[in-house]
Amino acid sequence: MNYTAIEIDKFAVKVSDDNHEGIVRYHDVREVTGKMLGKVDFFCGGSPCQGFSFSGKQLAFDDPRSVLFFEYVRLLNELREINPDMVWMLENVQMKKEFESVITEMLLVSPLKVNSALFCPQNRVRNYWLSWKVNPLLFVDRQRYIHHILESDSEEEIKTYTPRDQGSSSENCQQVGQADDIRGFDIIKRVYSSKGKAPTLTTMQGGHREPKVALTEPEWNAASIRNRRLDENGVRKDDQLELPLVPCLEVKGEKKSNALTTVQKDNLTSTLPQGRYPIADIVGGQGKDLLRADIQKASTLLARDYKGFGNQGMTGVRVPKIKQYPRGKNKGGIRGHDGKTPTLTSSLWQYNNHLTYDEGYTWRRLSVVECSRLQGLPDDYCKSVSKSQGYKQLGNGFQVDTIFELLKQLPKDTPLDNVVSAFDGISCLKVALDQYKEWRDEET
Repeated sequence: MNYTAIEIDKFAVKVSDDNHEGIVRYHDVREVTGKMLGKVDFFCGGSPCQGFSFSGKQLAFDDPRSVLFFEYVRLLNELREINPDMVWMLENVQMKKEFESVITEMLLVSPLKVNSALFCPQNRVRNYWLSWKVNPLLFVDRQRYIHHILESDSEEEIKTYTPRDQGSSSENCQQVGQADDIRGFDIIKRVYSSKGKAPTLTTMQGGHREPKVALTEPEWNAASIRNRRLDENGVRKDDQLELPLVPCLEVKGEKKSNALTTVQKDNLTSTLPQGRYPIADIVGGQGKDLLRADIQKASTLLARDYKGFGNQGMTGVRVPKIKQYPRGKNKGGIRGHDGKTPTLTSSLWQYNNHLTYDEGYTWRRLSVVECSRLQGLPDDYCKSVSKSQGYKQLGNGFQVDTIFELLKQLPKDTPLDNVVSAFDGISCLKVALDQYKEWRDEET
């Protein structure tokens, strides 16, 4: 396969050349013509997205980087005159409909929206304008999550985080806490469950923008209140009618609640161990919406989805612990909520005893290696550049597994002898094409 790359970023070129041999290179897309490229079977591009992204200022075509899209269109038209049977693809981010319609009008093809979370542990929704038909019903969810790509021996610094009162889910990402020791916007403080998907990788350069994964996290178990007959030891004795009925919080280990209907229900969620608990033994922290402080029934449940959790909102019951800060010869320590508080001193309030929920919950940022795995690349793919540049180049690249799945629906007789990649980055397309050709050879 003859692979031609058009890329202006010197660090991206360095990563690409370190991993692939024989790539024909052009520097500035504005200086390349279809005549210079000649015979092309497949033309691909991922024009700069900063002007379209919802996370940016959305200057669209007023952003000098975004207007490079028109260079892609120019090259596409020039190449189609020479190669009328050529297949092509353009990738870009989710954007406002008004921006998307401009691109669609010029390419005469509506975009296909694909979330890479189907194929990898990363939530990454992208628009793909394609010259061949792709049926998304043929996609198979690979059920891959963050814990599948974690390094067991990562050297990333481990810190503690504050768990959320309630688990939060958005687009397959499950936020379980906040990294309170980081300054800046809320989005960079979010700590995500290793059981869910990572947020979309960005250029991640500085400012703790790398995704953060929880190494230990609260367990959000389902629970409900039921009247049970208990003996003096708290053992369930439903057949002994002489015993009084006692309202108990019953925690279910499978993390599923009872069936929900449109009537007042008593479904709760809890981090308590599986078992039964008399109401009097439950210590606060029941949440704000679905649960009241006295553990009464929840509000009426509506027939609507709640961001991945189904019809029930996930509200947690966390048992607090008593925390004493070390001072002088006193080494401090943690006690259970049912223990005794240490002696109160005349210290300022911040140095006296506290109730805490966050002890033992730790996080770290995802490493460059783990981000490489999120993009479907080998572990050492970015070894030739600094850690900062590694994060940047990975965030700018294609998600390999997603491109591979799109290529699998190419007509089987499509030639791929001559490929041109505009805005090539670190040549993730080359990795996907190599995987596709290997797969096609096995299929035939």
